Amino acid sequence: MANDTANYLGQQRFRVRQLLNATGSVTMKTCPPPQGTALDAAGVADAGGTTTTMVDAARTEATDVWTGRLIRFTSGTNKNLVRRITAFNPATDTMTWSPAVNAAVGAGDTYELWMETTNFNHLVVTGYSVSGNNANAAFTTWLLRHVDGNKEVLVGGSMGLTSGSCNKDNSNCWYEMIPSQSLELVVGGSLTGQIDVTVEGRILPMSTTSTDFLDGAAH
Repeated sequence: MANDTANYLGQQRFRVRQLLNATGSVTMKTCPPPQGTALDAAGVADAGGTTTTMVDAARTEATDVWTGRLIRFTSGTNKNLVRRITAFNPATDTMTWSPAVNAAVGAGDTYELWMETTNFNHLVVTGYSVSGNNANAAFTTWLLRHVDGNKEVLVGGSMGLTSGSCNKDNSNCWYEMIPSQSLELVVGGSLTGQIDVTVEGRILPMSTTSTDFLDGAAH
């Protein structure tokens, strides 16, 4: 497997390739862990949150000490999302951030607060290709998945529509992985021959969104 990395617009670019002639699984790439300063605080959200605000009565700071720092959600619909705090109101124990998260923050959602110098990387798969010859192509399965918890399936399917060959690719993906999470390639069923799998992507700040990355602008 070749691993070609380079800097691309200030971020790390990667390409990994794996040649397989047997079924099984292999780790393609692992997302780097957080870099920078350590965890500053943690807590549990109260009711009344939105996609851009969170209330936590346990935040008893008398002044705004959180603006500019990072909030990372560790449970709920927004788990693993990271946003920069734009305001903290000590009178109402309310934090505001930008951009919005996926869903309104709910009571019981847990979070962490990090210093603004922390770099939360995430690994984004932006393209993949699978090709090769395989006498059992119609009976072979493959997938790329997160090696985390329930092993979320990213892409997958049979090797090809006709036995003997396979050719699948996607150059407009946005599959995210969080720090220390790995991308695993799994080939099952029956494989007689060889397949060539290439995955490309970027290591980006976790605050980058798919819209940001795919709009053609420099990030």
